[in-house]
Amino acid sequence: MRVLRWTWIGSPTLLASSVLFASIAGAQDVNNPATTADSSKETLIPELRVGDDEAYVQIYGQINKGLLVYGDGRSTLGYFPVDNDNSSTRAGITLFRQSDIGWSVTANVEAEWTPYSTSDVNQLNHGDFNWDSYLLRKAEVHFNNHDVGRIWLGQGSMASDVTAEIDLSGTNVVGYSDLPQTAGGQFFRLEDGPLSSVTVGDAFNNFDGLSRKFRARYDTPSVAGFRLGASVGTQIVPDVTHLTVWDIAAKYENTLGNYEVAGAIAYSRPNTDESLVDGSISVLHDPSGLNLTVAGAYSDAKTRNSRYVYVKLGYQTDIIDAGKTAFSVDAYLGSDVAVDLSDSQSIGAQLVQNLDYLRTELYLGGRVYSYDDVTANFDDGYSILAGARTKF
Repeated sequence: MRVLRWTWIGSPTLLASSVLFASIAGAQDVNNPATTADSSKETLIPELRVGDDEAYVQIYGQINKGLLVYGDGRSTLGYFPVDNDNSSTRAGITLFRQSDIGWSVTANVEAEWTPYSTSDVNQLNHGDFNWDSYLLRKAEVHFNNHDVGRIWLGQGSMASDVTAEIDLSGTNVVGYSDLPQTAGGQFFRLEDGPLSSVTVGDAFNNFDGLSRKFRARYDTPSVAGFRLGASVGTQIVPDVTHLTVWDIAAKYENTLGNYEVAGAIAYSRPNTDESLVDGSISVLHDPSGLNLTVAGAYSDAKTRNSRYVYVKLGYQTDIIDAGKTAFSVDAYLGSDVAVDLSDSQSIGAQLVQNLDYLRTELYLGGRVYSYDDVTANFDDGYSILAGARTKF
């Protein structure tokens, strides 16, 4: 009998609540494959799973740490060990049960712990760790039937979540359409010297739907690769807003000959005076490894109308036997994202080396950020992020 030892990094209260909820039901994060370790190949790191295809309990997660270097035109600082918020360090527990009448029930409790996150660190909090930075990402149950579809209840992804983030490049662990995940807390520096009040997170936004909420959601069955979804909910994590939001989304995933194709589009209402349309599409040519990803959004808000387009060109190949190597370059062009009459531009490059036996990806990414508005002139910023993500 194999004995698996598990050390929980966090509070006993959070662990107890996770186990209690998971004893009711459980599920993998089907909206974000980054949370699920690939068990299709023999690996050194075993699955923490008990049961079979009819019923099982599984603990899963990932550790994603690295080094971030950011330069603002006057100073350059390094942050280590930083939590890569492109795909945060997290852990979850799943329970699955298949019935004899065509329905399955699953539930998922998942939390992240990012005391020194790439999206928060900046020139003013260099070296300051927030050890209490726990975030409950998911606490949900869903019921699935092949002919009826899937019904979701609880804290989790709205239907529009990740609709602006479809990406088959294999490099999204270090860079994708949500640019602030790499260096969102960093302040732009004014050309005359001092730091401005504008951050990378202010200037760049991928407007990816409604993220995660406490919601009710329904997804149709997949028909020829297409499925529809709709949800209504409210935010309770990290703060209660008492605001009801809703969305609808259409998603597509299929293999057409030698091409893998995935895409999504969504309409959402983040609040009473704002509507949002966002989407993305990614195509991978399997024989050559070439891939193309495009994303964009338009936010019609009372204060301003924001828009952007994001394009990534990538290449995957087998340089070594350990796993695929993926390269990509990308560009972001945004208008009126931070304030009216502002422009946000960025170019980046990414490299990811997969180590399949260790369920690990080694990554390196670099990016330049440019921002302009009518109030002042700003220096360009740049970031370099290197690290490793290991899944279990």
